[in-house]
Amino acid sequence: MILNKYLNGKSLSMLASASIDKFFQKVVMKQLIFFILLFYCVGILGKETYNFSLNLQDQNLDKKIKYYFLMIENSISNGIRLGTNQIINIEFEKFNHDPLTLNCQENYLSHLTYPDLSNPTIYINQDILRLIESDFISQRNKNCSYSEILIKSLEQSIMTLQNAADLSVPYSKKRKKQVQRCRLDELNNSKQGVYKPTLANCQEIINYDNKKIKYKRFKKIYVKKLLYSTDASKIVVDPSSLSKEGLQKFNVCAQSYQPDLYTTQNLPVKILGFAIVYMAPAFSSSQFGHVAERYIYCVENRMVDTLYEFGQFRPTNLNDFKDRYRENLDFLSEGSNKLTESDEAFMISLLKKNYIQPRSNPASYQVYGKMQLENNRDIIEVWLNVDPLLIYENYLMSLRLYKKQKELVKNRNSVDWPNYDLFHSNCTHPVREKLNHIGGEFSISNFDGFLPSFIYNFLKKKKVAKIIFYPAQKTLRRYQMLDIGKSINFENITFLSSTIDQGQNKFMLIQPDFKGGSGFFLNRGAGIVNFFSALTETTWGVITSPASLFTNSNELGLNSIKSGLKNSLFSLSEFFGIVRMRFPEPTAIRQDEMNYLLNVLPHKEPAILSYLYNKF
Repeated sequence: MILNKYLNGKSLSMLASASIDKFFQKVVMKQLIFFILLFYCVGILGKETYNFSLNLQDQNLDKKIKYYFLMIENSISNGIRLGTNQIINIEFEKFNHDPLTLNCQENYLSHLTYPDLSNPTIYINQDILRLIESDFISQRNKNCSYSEILIKSLEQSIMTLQNAADLSVPYSKKRKKQVQRCRLDELNNSKQGVYKPTLANCQEIINYDNKKIKYKRFKKIYVKKLLYSTDASKIVVDPSSLSKEGLQKFNVCAQSYQPDLYTTQNLPVKILGFAIVYMAPAFSSSQFGHVAERYIYCVENRMVDTLYEFGQFRPTNLNDFKDRYRENLDFLSEGSNKLTESDEAFMISLLKKNYIQPRSNPASYQVYGKMQLENNRDIIEVWLNVDPLLIYENYLMSLRLYKKQKELVKNRNSVDWPNYDLFHSNCTHPVREKLNHIGGEFSISNFDGFLPSFIYNFLKKKKVAKIIFYPAQKTLRRYQMLDIGKSINFENITFLSSTIDQGQNKFMLIQPDFKGGSGFFLNRGAGIVNFFSALTETTWGVITSPASLFTNSNELGLNSIKSGLKNSLFSLSEFFGIVRMRFPEPTAIRQDEMNYLLNVLPHKEPAILSYLYNKF
């Protein structure tokens, strides 16, 4: 009897789960048709026509070399890759020159590569293979690196091949007139039904112009949808933070330099850079985002690369606190991670206090990379052109606060520990203090510095040295799609997207993640669709309440009602644009992505590297 009841309940559960798709399609999909058509019509209809690659003819090359050239292929400008769009054969041979040296002169590029104009083949100086195998390929000076001059030389050789083109190069006046003439012929003759072009190669000109128009539109999408509406000439996308080593493998401070100052121990110090770091709202993170400070400088021949974060002490910080202050805490036994009762109580008393967390080598997997992959979080650094002494003064301000925190831990003093306050003492206040200490155009008002996103929007309009964008998992996937000419029109629609999925929010149909001028309206449209979807989820819970008596499924009965009501509130916040409460969850890393992260990405130079070398 009990078994029959259980089986009946189980069958009801299975029947309910099977019918949800049909019910979902009938009620919700009708509401989506208009929005899908709208996105389709206003977007660019990308097709998978990308065919560019560097084809190494020698199949016996070491894997390290093959992965290095995959990095080089990805680093060639997308204007050339999309404009050329053909397979380029690569051969290695001995050049009749002296051994390669790190020479940044334009006339030296011919020492690295030359093209075979009879077929799409480029010959590369085989000295490059030796440099890759010995890791000398990563060497650079103030003006260039081996990888940079190899990429420039390859681009130069590719452009001499038949049917090669760079879509980023503006038209000459003569070419503009030819395009206009052919477009007019196309328009006029189409009305007559007979196409009679004035110029003999009009069809070729129009085909190329269509590619150029599409390329320009894709570049606009970069700015609007991926780069937080930042001027594309200011910002560079850098996934190198997903690699293990970051800047540590480059001996930046090994060269001679003129010190900016000396420490109290009379050690020479060279200030290399100061950045405000904006961390966008993301999954399992603050809905308002976060800001921090990054400092890089040399002490003698040692590089110091530190990120200072100020924020609320949370349970997620407990392990960091134990590791950071291990020598000042009392553990139950040596090697144990459990504190004595009094120290446990002291640590718990710090919850909701202001916590300073310095991190070394931040642009690596251990810091930025984990946030990018585990929280699906975009991170943007704004590097400021500031006097080195002002940078060092800002650094000392943060260092003193951290030393004071260490002293409070040592004395078990939680009374004098500053409290975290959302309005008067949050992560933005130390950053505002540093910007106002710099002064000038970087002086910031309380309003402009009220939220982390406000600070970024304030800084991106200034004359800054560099803006580096470390993309989240979903953003990197979209960036790579655009790089090969694919459309990202439907990437915010969860059941059509190849970069995100619904995760636990199965009834969140559209991510309100649109940027740019149209983003305001599209995000409200997403909120409406998600609201009706949440109502459907609530209704489904009411309908399946009897079936939920026989099973503990999270998709039936009371659980579905609770989830639907919660998602309704979240959808309303998205519609009214108050605070976005949910973000795409990270998904499993695909095999091709794992190969890219482990084997190709380690060969890529961090975007900040050339900026640091220019400081010497």
